[in-house]
Amino acid sequence: MTGKIKYFCGYCGKETYKYKSAVHGTNVFCSIKCKQNFMIESSLQKGSIISSCKQCGKEMLISPCYQKKGSKKFCSKPCLDEYRKERSINRVCENCGKTISVYSSSDLAKLDRVFCSQACYYEYRQKKYSLEGKTDPKRKNVCSILQTHYDELQDDPERLSTSFMKKLIGTKKNCINGGEI
Repeated sequence: MTGKIKYFCGYCGKETYKYKSAVHGTNVFCSIKCKQNFMIESSLQKGSIISSCKQCGKEMLISPCYQKKGSKKFCSKPCLDEYRKERSINRVCENCGKTISVYSSSDLAKLDRVFCSQACYYEYRQKKYSLEGKTDPKRKNVCSILQTHYDELQDDPERLSTSFMKKLIGTKKNCINGGEI
């Protein structure tokens, strides 16, 4: 047993030999099972509780911080995804009519209008405001910000000539002409 040092398992007390480089921290364990049992017991002493996954029923440790938040109801992401999938409802995108699946207790499911993407949302807003003969208030705000930056850079032709600034100027012109951003 050259190079190995005698230790005692931090859980069961069994004599074990390990290389010094393999020992990290103050506790040494003779097996993975002993290490797991030690971690469970020390977690329980620190206020952790054992709970069951809402989807599969597997037991899991929940630390005090998760207990306060009321989160940590699932043992894994796949269990959470499966739980949501089973409890989802179908909604129709207000803009394109595509059917989308929405988790039934999410804020999205409670909304009057649901969109399948950001693009559909913006397209819907543009149609809505153009039918009413108005300009989208969010669009006005973006245009005023672009105008401010454009005005500040008028004295710096070198920065105005960059490709980013050329796109920005094109967008600004679009704002003035009432086009899309």
